[in-house]
Amino acid sequence: MALAAARSAQMEPLEINASQSMRSHEDVAQLINSCRHTRTLTSLIRGDDKAMCLILDEVDGSDPHAQKKLSEWMTGNDRRVPVIMTCNEVPRIMKSVQRIALVRCFPPKPSDLQGLFPGEDAAELAKRFKHDVRRILQFLQYGSSDSLPQATRPTDCSPEVSCILGQKLWVQEDLLTAHHDGKSGNGRSE
Repeated sequence: MALAAARSAQMEPLEINASQSMRSHEDVAQLINSCRHTRTLTSLIRGDDKAMCLILDEVDGSDPHAQKKLSEWMTGNDRRVPVIMTCNEVPRIMKSVQRIALVRCFPPKPSDLQGLFPGEDAAELAKRFKHDVRRILQFLQYGSSDSLPQATRPTDCSPEVSCILGQKLWVQEDLLTAHHDGKSGNGRSE
């Protein structure tokens, strides 16, 4: 939704995973420095005038000190780009800041999904995949992914390497696990 919102506003999204990239004050300082200009390098190379929109994904997984520094920057006067943050839980430091607008998104209802998936039982799909539209789409495009593909082991290697490759290619169970589970280790996964 964040990417769609930025693109709908004719902006160039710059998406950053905050839970991995915002671990300290220094990380936030580098981010602030890179957002001093309102256009991305990609936009400059293309020659268009799309303004940048910063999207910080999973901000609730970032460091609390970095969250404090981010909220100070976002509410200050030197920020030049719009910022969209996504999270499962709103960080406490950001709940009390008046200049940060919180938008709560709810999972789609089956009636919302029915138009996307005509001819399908949207209520059943929503229940099965816990209203996760991405999982529903993947299931409808590719089917169930519970079964592992069959693979063929190479024949030009030692028995030890063949055994390891068999485990890695989902052809054979780990012999130790099969032994502890009371299975025969017949070479095929169930």
